[in-house]
Amino acid sequence: MIDDFSSGTYMKTMSSGNDQNVQSGTMLGGTRGTDLTVVSNPLNVVFDFQVGNGFLVADAGSALRDIVELRYGIGAGMVPVDLNSNLAGEDRFRLFFDSNDLNLNLDLTVRSGASSYTHSRVIAGGFANTPFVEDILFTSSGLAGMNWADVDEIRFRFSNTPSGDFAISQIQAVPEPGTILALGAGLAAVLRRRKSQKS
Repeated sequence: MIDDFSSGTYMKTMSSGNDQNVQSGTMLGGTRGTDLTVVSNPLNVVFDFQVGNGFLVADAGSALRDIVELRYGIGAGMVPVDLNSNLAGEDRFRLFFDSNDLNLNLDLTVRSGASSYTHSRVIAGGFANTPFVEDILFTSSGLAGMNWADVDEIRFRFSNTPSGDFAISQIQAVPEPGTILALGAGLAAVLRRRKSQKS
């Protein structure tokens, strides 16, 4: 689990500028850095950001354009602190969206030592209050060469279409479905063998 947004509660309402904050909790590495920016706000409305109770919600007012960056592998003052996390047994990041009404730009950056790799994509809108899952394979463009056995920092940078809102309930690093099935089959075989030995 990278983050289930059940800890590190944070709320911010803003109509201009930038806000950086570090929250502590059960997320990967024990801290989450949030970097919020109001890029443009022609109608002087409010951007409302909330993390807590199992959700991250970014609610932009009409015509407002914002950037939400989540950073893992960060310490006080937004200073990088190496995660030294081994994700070699996984093959993708999985984002659980609860809502995304307009197209959302995502830049995922992962760092190992001095090397950083970035994958960019557009997450389709049209899913207001409709849950869906977005997978980012470790083999996606821009991530080739990443040392997944030594992940030091992970950044998710979301840039909305003006007025666009989104909500996420979890971010995970997970193995490919075939690996999960193989593990499940192996566990079932072990349980059958134990059961037959007891008989």
